[in-house]
Amino acid sequence: MKSALLLIPLFILMLLGCTSKKEQQAYQIKHKYWNLDTGDLNDLELLSHMPLYFSENDIYFNNGKLSKYKLNGASLIIADTFYLGKGHALTTNKSNEGSDRSICYIKTIKGDSLYRIIDTYFRGRIHRISNDSLELKGSGFGVPFQFEENLKFYNDSLAINRDMQVDSLKFSIFSCDGGIRDYKAVLRSDKTVEVWFDYFSKSETYIKTEIDNQRWNELLGLIRISNIHKMVPKQYLASDDPFFYLEIYSKDEAPQMISGLMELYPLRVQNLVLSLNETIKTLSLEFGENNKQL
Repeated sequence: MKSALLLIPLFILMLLGCTSKKEQQAYQIKHKYWNLDTGDLNDLELLSHMPLYFSENDIYFNNGKLSKYKLNGASLIIADTFYLGKGHALTTNKSNEGSDRSICYIKTIKGDSLYRIIDTYFRGRIHRISNDSLELKGSGFGVPFQFEENLKFYNDSLAINRDMQVDSLKFSIFSCDGGIRDYKAVLRSDKTVEVWFDYFSKSETYIKTEIDNQRWNELLGLIRISNIHKMVPKQYLASDDPFFYLEIYSKDEAPQMISGLMELYPLRVQNLVLSLNETIKTLSLEFGENNKQL
């Protein structure tokens, strides 16, 4: 009897340990960006390094909301559930296995006209998770899940170079249809900025000014987490959307360069490009039309 009583606290500690492990796993998943590690998977080449991340109720991939999700231990289901009544065309009561989504129509009450619709992106489990990697196994019906049954992700915090110092960077934006005002800019660590507006249309407008320490440090922080050294410059596609070109120079590292359509890059790079563009736009407004120097 006495030995049985002694085992009770041990059993409770074991239960608490299991619970905390689940909570720790859930915390890891929800509080990190998980970038897709495509390896040699050709089908996923364009999705390389794009981030997967979780909010409290929803899951996102490359800054686009996919669906709601349910996480129960190692089980992960990514699906939306909604209801349709009479008057909506329903093509089948079976899953559309051949499509890029799995949509299942289920009658809520036999003989009634109300249907519960389950729209599934992924159904599977967390095969492995650690501080720096996440591996999902299961079947999926949407980007990126429909390509492979086994998807691997890495945590981008590993790639943060907190000591990286930037001496200067060159940044330019232009579009094929001339729908935006193109420019070329050089930003330096002494906070000086030079901008050549209308650079590619041969009718230059030049300004030289400065940014404050806070803005420079914000840009430096975005550069440090951008993982640009892992990126492959994307080829220009036929598009009217703006293209960008970015070069980063540092004393301690080789120059880093990326270019192409912003949408082809992970969210971290998109945030950097948007922040740089917003900085230049703000400077142009501060100068105004009367202060332009040719």
